[in-house]
Amino acid sequence: MFVEAIRKLIEKLSERMSYVEVGKPYFAHPPYKVYEINPSCFNPIKRLESDRRIFFVDGGNNSILEGAGVSIQYNRVYFNIFNGGLRVNPVRIPEGIDFLSASINVLRDEQPFFETIILPLNESFKNYLPTESDLLFSFKDRSIIVGSSETEVTIDFSRVSSMARRFAELQLAYHLVKEEMAEGDILVLDRTLQTSYTNESKYSDKLFEAANNKGVIVSGLSKTNRVFTTTGMALLEAVQLTAKEVEYDRWYILLAESSTKDHNAAIFAVKLNPISEYVFRYEILGEQYSKMSDRDLGEVLWKLCENSSDLCFPGYPYGLISVDRFARVRFNEIEAYKTILISELSKTDIFEKIISRVKSANAHEVLDNLASEFGGV
Repeated sequence: MFVEAIRKLIEKLSERMSYVEVGKPYFAHPPYKVYEINPSCFNPIKRLESDRRIFFVDGGNNSILEGAGVSIQYNRVYFNIFNGGLRVNPVRIPEGIDFLSASINVLRDEQPFFETIILPLNESFKNYLPTESDLLFSFKDRSIIVGSSETEVTIDFSRVSSMARRFAELQLAYHLVKEEMAEGDILVLDRTLQTSYTNESKYSDKLFEAANNKGVIVSGLSKTNRVFTTTGMALLEAVQLTAKEVEYDRWYILLAESSTKDHNAAIFAVKLNPISEYVFRYEILGEQYSKMSDRDLGEVLWKLCENSSDLCFPGYPYGLISVDRFARVRFNEIEAYKTILISELSKTDIFEKIISRVKSANAHEVLDNLASEFGGV
């Protein structure tokens, strides 16, 4: 019965996945200048000698304890530097910044808000972290709402609890530009350059201004893509399909440009290694791209290619693989921190309040544990 159902499902999928036109990139809001996707728009990435260094920044966070309206997170932001094919050590800034954050719902002027408390694990990390007042969000803040109806508003609390880490990435990047980087160096963030959350632009604007003043290139590379074309095809799928008609083994194509306040970027698709099966979205700060010569752009893209030859993931920058590995907060770490946290909480008056919130939000976990005990029943 199951096999028969699967066959029918595949048949129906086949009917609906017939060939569609590639279309144009579909960026609905804010307004973008959009370019065609056709073979003539692809450009080769060529080997160019350059002494530009390339800096990669990423962050990770994981929940130590979470309940209804409260989340305690362990956060880590990390960076590395490459000069040619060699990794080099920073001079002034520690490579890893670790901190705790606690997001909780509170009342301000009889209105519900989420606020976040930040505690660096080392006092020397404090300058590289966001300001707590920038992490105060109203329950009505559209940037944290994922769904609403006439009777109910759904808030994505994971967005609130990850905001401290997200802002810290930009804050650390700003200090890298000011204290570690030199004119011509390249900063690569593990994200797009779009700012989506309240107060996030405070940190991106400061970073972009410092980079422009110093002549540092700001860019971002994304592992995931949720953009489609005007015909409904996934954007990078459309690019890959069209790229089959291109002879270049490494290439880039300009997809769109935007100069709005929340997304100032030139948006590309790039293939960074001849044996790679992957294409990535890559962005360069728009006002910088508009002033770049072909040589400048070629050097930046070749530096990415030069860093994208690791056999574990060819075509993806090794610098981003490395920062992801070191920034990632793993579950085995979290279990140890959770034990310490609960032990310390048990000595305080708020222990029962915290635990009751955890229990009120964690019934699903109880069901999962029961299913595991009874063989998935």
